[in-house]
Amino acid sequence: MVNKSLLFGAFLGLILFASLFGNIAVHEFGHWMVAEHYGLSPQMHFGETLDGEKASLFSASFFTTYSAPVCSNQDLFVTLAGPMANIVMAVLFTLLYFKMPKKTFKINMLFLVMVIPAVLSAMVNLLPLPLSDGATILSYLR
Repeated sequence: MVNKSLLFGAFLGLILFASLFGNIAVHEFGHWMVAEHYGLSPQMHFGETLDGEKASLFSASFFTTYSAPVCSNQDLFVTLAGPMANIVMAVLFTLLYFKMPKKTFKINMLFLVMVIPAVLSAMVNLLPLPLSDGATILSYLR
């Protein structure tokens, strides 16, 4: 007989894994949308290294490239779009959660597994670390 708690834990693990990669995709799509809006010919790269080589799932970089912006405000808005996309995703999941009529322990856990990666992704990407959105934003604020 299979333990239901073990199955639910495995299910949450799969959802967490999907949520992490989903957040990366949403984040990069945010950059892509704003770059496309400005006509910067964006390209999303999934499963590649920075030199264009194919990589494994865990060693790959996920990023968006685009042509040089006409003005610095365009670059700033493209950069802000990634973390903002994660924040919007977290807010939407939170609103859905509060609209649910019945909240069980399993629903609470599912909600946390979906929202926490979105919030963490936004926060980490806003840190001014080298090659991060935060470093680019900080350079425009100086």
